[in-house]
Amino acid sequence: MHLSTFDSEDPATSTLTSVRCFAWAGTILGVQLPPLHVDPTAAGTVTMVPATAPSLRLGRLALSGRSPAELAFLAGENLAYFRDDAFMRALFHAITELEDLFLAALAIGNPALPMTAPVRARVTPIAQAIEPLLEPVQIDRLRGGFLRFVEDGGRANLQRWATAVDATAARAGLLLADDLRAAEAVLRLEDPGRIDERMDDLVLFVVSERYENLRKQLGVAVG
Repeated sequence: MHLSTFDSEDPATSTLTSVRCFAWAGTILGVQLPPLHVDPTAAGTVTMVPATAPSLRLGRLALSGRSPAELAFLAGENLAYFRDDAFMRALFHAITELEDLFLAALAIGNPALPMTAPVRARVTPIAQAIEPLLEPVQIDRLRGGFLRFVEDGGRANLQRWATAVDATAARAGLLLADDLRAAEAVLRLEDPGRIDERMDDLVLFVVSERYENLRKQLGVAVG
């Protein structure tokens, strides 16, 4: 299925078009399609819905008025967050929330982890909520992760990690859309405060040899 498949849809079928585009993107990227909830009354484009089975809610800005390339970018970008190594970024947008979650994971790996009283008051309930859900092998992995964290100097830059995850998601969207204007239109809706830095990254990416090679590997390159 090619992007042109989504051209010239009647307005009455715009919802179906959006859903089909996400299914197409999931197939291309090799990401299992999460449940999709269509909500024309919801503001915005696409929102992660945290639940036992996480899903995506398509808002009115994703269900109408989007070009085929913009839909492709939206789909690729949002599905990229469903990778195991990126999923937490989709659930927690604030860096402070990510920091508390990171410390909770370290505390499960080492309950004696030193923390100030205010930080421990925030982090302990998170760790207590997570630990009963984990299998013994997963707790062992957290213990090993704590040891590696200490060996590596005991420092983490979660802001840099979050920025890198966002950039990777946008690159996935661009690989499918192959249209910088479409990418910019979507990012202006989703993240206007960082539009310049995010577009700078995409411009460098789109002119790289890696970009063309990845599009060929995905089977979406023309020619």
